[in-house]
Amino acid sequence: MQKEMLMFFTSISNPILDSIANLASFFGEEAIIIIILGWILYGIDKKKGFAICGSILSATIAMGIIKAIVRAPRPFQVLTEIKGKRLSTATGYSFPSGHASVSSSMYSSIAIAFKKKTLSIICATTIVLVAISRMYLGVHWPIDVFGGIIIGITSSFILYSVFYKISGDKTLKQKVSLRIGSIFFVVSFILCILLSNNLIDTVAFSDLLKTIALAGGAYFGFFFESKYINYSVDGKTITKIARLIILVICSLLIIVGIKALFGVSYYYIGAFVRYNTVGIFLTYLFPLIFKKLFN
Repeated sequence: MQKEMLMFFTSISNPILDSIANLASFFGEEAIIIIILGWILYGIDKKKGFAICGSILSATIAMGIIKAIVRAPRPFQVLTEIKGKRLSTATGYSFPSGHASVSSSMYSSIAIAFKKKTLSIICATTIVLVAISRMYLGVHWPIDVFGGIIIGITSSFILYSVFYKISGDKTLKQKVSLRIGSIFFVVSFILCILLSNNLIDTVAFSDLLKTIALAGGAYFGFFFESKYINYSVDGKTITKIARLIILVICSLLIIVGIKALFGVSYYYIGAFVRYNTVGIFLTYLFPLIFKKLFN
């Protein structure tokens, strides 16, 4: 059944659908997540932004752990008839789909947070399109995207309200953020050492290292921001747009700069530093900068 579904997508493949699938897939990737989360955190509602971020990180880490346990091959690695596309986004093992997990968590959390019918329909449609695009591109089995959707939506419905409650209590937010950040920092450091010495499966744990390092940096950032900055999202629309542009550009420079600095020889150390830095930049260093510039 799964093969037949993938073969159907292969049979209707054409340049126009390829472009649509690539665009849909983009809505489950790092760049769009930074843009949307940045807009919510620094332009709309920091409490909801914290809760959405918590849901996404939880779903992504859960997905990464399951990938590392199951270690299922991707369709294009098994079926010669399937020609995988957008392979730069097909790192790690197949089950469950990272794009489906992340997009389902983010867009369902947004729907829960803002409770608007039109927005909820857009979010649901985006989740479905991302899932279909991953099958069309030949990088995931149907069961992969179904599993990813279950993980993402379950994470949102269970954890969004928990993180939102935490975000409303400054002391609790600091306590939880510091503890989670410390745990994730240590775990990502251990993974970095193990991967650098080829002691564990690089395909299974490389992406998980990045996710946990990002989460560690982000939660440390939430702790420091809550304790020392406590920024406000108030401001004119043009100011909020300027904040977002600065956020995206600086994030890109950090990612590219640190990756170039460490190179291939120190790839995992570079990944550890890069994602921890991006995490703490997004949640602490950036609000520190924009408070000085715009407040």
